[in-house]
Amino acid sequence: STFDLLLQSSGGPLAGQLVTLDVGGQQASGVTNSSGEVTLALNLVVRPGNYTAQASFRGNAEYLDSYASSAFTVNKDATTLTVTPSSASVLIGQPSPFVAVVRDSSGRTLGGRSVIFIVHNGTDRFATSVIADYLGNAKLGKVNLPAGTYTVDAYFNGVIPVNPGSPLILTDDYYQSSSALGASLTLFSDSNPPTITVTATKADSTPYTAGDWSNQDVTVHFTCTDSEGGIASCPADLVYNTDGIFTAEGTATDNANNSASVSFGPIQIDKTAPTLTASVTPNPVHLNGSAAVTADASDAGSGVATQTCGEVSTNTVGEKTVTCTATDHAGNTTTVSVPYHVIFDFSGFLHPVNVPPYLNQMNSGRAVPIKFSLGGNQGLAVFAAGYPVSRRVQCGTLELVDDVEETVTAGSSSLSYDPATGLYNYVWKTDKSWKGTCRQLTVKFVDGQTYTLNFNFVR
Repeated sequence: STFDLLLQSSGGPLAGQLVTLDVGGQQASGVTNSSGEVTLALNLVVRPGNYTAQASFRGNAEYLDSYASSAFTVNKDATTLTVTPSSASVLIGQPSPFVAVVRDSSGRTLGGRSVIFIVHNGTDRFATSVIADYLGNAKLGKVNLPAGTYTVDAYFNGVIPVNPGSPLILTDDYYQSSSALGASLTLFSDSNPPTITVTATKADSTPYTAGDWSNQDVTVHFTCTDSEGGIASCPADLVYNTDGIFTAEGTATDNANNSASVSFGPIQIDKTAPTLTASVTPNPVHLNGSAAVTADASDAGSGVATQTCGEVSTNTVGEKTVTCTATDHAGNTTTVSVPYHVIFDFSGFLHPVNVPPYLNQMNSGRAVPIKFSLGGNQGLAVFAAGYPVSRRVQCGTLELVDDVEETVTAGSSSLSYDPATGLYNYVWKTDKSWKGTCRQLTVKFVDGQTYTLNFNFVR
């Protein structure tokens, strides 16, 4: 509020003088202008009612003090009450969305003030008092009425028809009453369960079908809908990431506490690859012979779907491998390399020598024919590099003695093949200095196999 004061002396203005205004204990002061006038403003916080506005000039060495008063009335501030939304449909037992806001004449919200809601139709009535929060919002909340359509009225003080024929009258010391009438509320019941569906995806984001085997994580997702009261709770995703067989279960609940459940399965997960105990039979196998390879796969999870092996090659001698692969029904695969050995079809050393434990006796310096078969003509490059070799051994450690039945004299040791007999003949030239000693002849073929003969040089 503003007040205009005029200070005069002998009918003329008094400029530059301090004057004071007091209303109900609230004061404001100011200095008069050249016309002896000053306008003072008071933001009145006194209780509304009738007051005397008292203006005073204290005087000074030149002028006596002076006073003036005037009746003044402080009115209650006007208010407005709004309710939003204007209409709503709500499931019985759930909070309504209505919010009332009280504002003063300046548009400021009035927090901490009580708003009374009356929800009614021709049959039922519900009333509640709500204190606005610090933002000025007074929320109606849950309405305890049966299903039906109702009018929502809100009151800030004044005459409030809480009970027909016996209204409640409320006042406020500072603010005028206001109301907001005519919002519409429909309450409905819901006895129908919600809908819940389930889908599943693998880790690579492709769909998973129940009953399939998977070697990936499987995520089960639930979708819940309710066309009436809405969903209160829906299960979170379930993730299955370990080997085994599972069933996913979930329950959806709507805001009316109706529920529906669903299950999904079996969810079959197998991340463990098959086990192979593959082998080649026989092993070793003769050159150009026949051998079989067996994968012998097993799988404790989804089971073996396929198991295959490559061909066993026997057309050359030496250490070899063949590959075997097994796949289970979940798509896990194991591949192993199976070692096997291809050797010459060596049937032993032939007459005139005998194999251990016999000790072949002969004269030193003579040539010894070492005859053997390799199952056909395999060429003359059948010895491993550096072989055959001989070395002296202790005669006393051998138990049997057998004389050589035939001897052949040769200028030096040599190897030949006789296609008529299919035999190899290696002529081993001994040394005269070996007289009275025993020696062991070691023959190693390029297939890696090693064979020995023992000799006693008696002369």
